[in-house]
Amino acid sequence: MQSEGLPPDTITFTSAIGACAKSGDYGQALSLLEMMRSAELQPNTITYSNVISACERAGEWRGALRLLQQMQEEGVGVDLMVINAAIGACARAGEWERAVSLLEEEMKSQGIAPDVISHNGVLTALAKARPAAEWQRALAYVEEMPSRGATPDLVSYNVVLSALGRAGEWERALELLQRMRRGEVRVEPSGGDLDVDETVDDEFDEFNVEEGDDDLGDDDD
Repeated sequence: MQSEGLPPDTITFTSAIGACAKSGDYGQALSLLEMMRSAELQPNTITYSNVISACERAGEWRGALRLLQQMQEEGVGVDLMVINAAIGACARAGEWERAVSLLEEEMKSQGIAPDVISHNGVLTALAKARPAAEWQRALAYVEEMPSRGATPDLVSYNVVLSALGRAGEWERALELLQRMRRGEVRVEPSGGDLDVDETVDDEFDEFNVEEGDDDLGDDDD
């Protein structure tokens, strides 16, 4: 493009960085960002959102937090998508305390209301925590989501079930599945083509539980 006398602009760089984000090419996304600065072009919110999304896909949570700080230092507006991507980067690495901080402190300071994706990011961070899943916190968190202004969806509960499975808490996982099956917990479908009952039935099949089996913890006399 430059050889034809058409130097790339902010939109061109942002689009290229977006392509890197989709493929998870964190290093190339950063290189393009530096090229923008060298060309004296100012990255905008979408530019940073794309770079942080690349960090998210690569699990580069430190890079995501550095970029978030750079945005603020440069006076670039931070929006919900940007912080959700940063939370996602922390989630992939199991950095649950940083994910919680982004949701409860950073979003509040920016006047941004978290959505179900924000909360699911925190749940994922809890499920992937090291050395062991923070399953107690995950269970408590999903129960608190309605009071935080978000109804848990199928993704929320699948993540909690993953945390329970990772911790070996299969009885609690089965109890949660049964509560979902009986409609005792409110579940917001993640998409119009998803059926809550079918999804729960699939999970029951995985645990080899009959639909009417309510005596999870009782031993036969």
